[in-house]
Amino acid sequence: MHKIYPIIDKDFLKKNNFHIMVHFLIKNNINMVQIRVSKPYTYKLLKKILLVKKICKKNNCKFIINNDLLIAKFLNADGVHIGQNDSSLLMAKKILGSNKIIGVSCGNNMRTASIYSNPSVKYISFGSAFKTKTKKNTKVLKISNVYDYKLDSETETCIIGGINANNLSDKILNKFDLIAMSSAIRNIPDIIKINNLYKKFCNE
Repeated sequence: MHKIYPIIDKDFLKKNNFHIMVHFLIKNNINMVQIRVSKPYTYKLLKKILLVKKICKKNNCKFIINNDLLIAKFLNADGVHIGQNDSSLLMAKKILGSNKIIGVSCGNNMRTASIYSNPSVKYISFGSAFKTKTKKNTKVLKISNVYDYKLDSETETCIIGGINANNLSDKILNKFDLIAMSSAIRNIPDIIKINNLYKKFCNE
């Protein structure tokens, strides 16, 4: 099933109504969210992250931590997302346990995707779908390459990078299991737009 995959960053958590937006996201067909913040983890920041976790747990939504295995362990997250230059898959399994969700970034590298295509990995993330201000020096993904990869793999695929209500298309929704979004879900009107597009796709 194709799902929107919200990436909650510091800019999201800075908003006074961030907890309301998390509730709103989860009530609109979201079953997994990722926390992507960088160190240092202040008390105030951890308190906000724990509130997101509490909301997720109450609503049966998976709570994923980006990159930081120790924080994922400390918070007893449902899983972790690791990048190409982050913690290894074996280390993630060793620290968190084999029952946790593990997602891996592969960028445009289909060879890396093939290496990580195994039962230990829940999803593989590809990108960037579009040019984005969130990450510098990103290469735009050739989506047809991922389609060819999916023919030989049962691992779920995720697309990330610059996706918003203006460029979310049937082409993207048809070819990927998860559609990750960050800057596009930082206010409720944008979330409503995304949700309406998603509902329209599901009803077609």
